[in-house]
Order: sequence, then structure tokens, then C-alpha cells
Amino acid sequence: MKNLLYVFLIAMLPIIELRGAVPAGALLGNNIFLNAFAAILGNLLPIPFILLFIPKILDLMERVRFLAPIVRWVRRKADKHKGKILKDTAPTEAVAGALAAEPLEMTATEATDAEVAATENAQTSKKPPTL
Repeated sequence: MKNLLYVFLIAMLPIIELRGAVPAGALLGNNIFLNAFAAILGNLLPIPFILLFIPKILDLMERVRFLAPIVRWVRRKADKHKGKILKDTAPTEAVAGALAAEPLEMTATEATDAEVAATENAQTSKKPPTL
């Protein structure tokens, strides 16, 4: 049970996500099905919270004098590279894709649908999902 918790927590980490959680669970000797379930659940759990709170956090950061230029830079870059951001993050990184949804001004429903499809696709195929 403790090993599944490790897999669950590893899957929540940006960038590492499923790529790190699934092999970690295998190395810990977890049952393959329980391992996959814990990894997918851990990967999807943070997404609604990110989608709800990141816009507010970025707005608060923009009020802080030394953070405002960083937030404006992130939003400018996101506007400039909208298609590339989703294409590069959504197929493999659910948490990073959710973080990218805010500057892209996607609704929570659109972003969640894209992330669920991307996570399912990452488990079954190497091809990026159609968004």
C-alpha cells in the first residue's frame, strides 16, 4: 500500500508524471494494474485544482512588483506559441498541459477534456491526441 502511495505522489509531479511513476511502481514491485491505476489517478487529481487556482495565483503574482514582468512574459509567450504549447505538453504531461491552459485562456471544461484525452492516449499510444 505504501508503494502505491509513492506512485500516486510521483505521478503528481510536473514533467516526471507518468513517465516516472509507472517505472517507479514497477521497481517497487507493485501489481501492474494497481500501479497503472495509482499513476493515472495521481496524474489526473491535480488538474482541476490547477485549472481553478492558477489564474488567481497568476493575477496575484502580477500585483507583486518584481513578479509582474515574469507573469506578463509568460502570458505573451503563451499567446505567441498557443498551438505549439498544447501540442508539446498535452500528449505527455497532464499537469504541465493544465498549467499551459491558463495563459491560453481555455475554459476549465476544454482543458480538462484535452488533458483526460491526452493522459488516456499517453497510456495507449505514442501518437499525440487530436485536440
